[in-house]
Amino acid sequence: MANTQTTYRRKAKELGISWETLLDTYRELRVHERQSRERAWKMRRRAWKFMTSEGCHGFWRHGFQARYPKAFGEGDRENIPGFDVCSQVVAAEFPELNQDNDPAEALFDFLSQPHDKLPSSEETWEEAIEIILNNPSQYLADSHVSDDELANVPF
Repeated sequence: MANTQTTYRRKAKELGISWETLLDTYRELRVHERQSRERAWKMRRRAWKFMTSEGCHGFWRHGFQARYPKAFGEGDRENIPGFDVCSQVVAAEFPELNQDNDPAEALFDFLSQPHDKLPSSEETWEEAIEIILNNPSQYLADSHVSDDELANVPF
């Protein structure tokens, strides 16, 4: 991380972006990325914990496909013992699984999708730079704010 920060500190300086602005934008993006995925991660973890013993709980991101390759390979949840009970328990906590009155199918479809990983830190740094450069009046101290833009401020 420190090496990555050093790289992006240099890049910020080259682009005329304050390091504090870039760092704050990066941190805000990371928080947003994590928050936007948290509910799906929680649903996946809950199902995995229901179906496994204590020592396996760390594998919630990819464990279903590894543990039940035939079921996910054939798209048949009936090959997973206890899955219907698991889906009922998880659906009690996540009502969105009940939309079609078949929480087992909804959960199976969800678990069939790959885990939604966070983007790499480098991708987030680049996105932060892009946001700052595309919104100079909001982020860059040297940018000039026109009188028209000031007139549109609601306070």
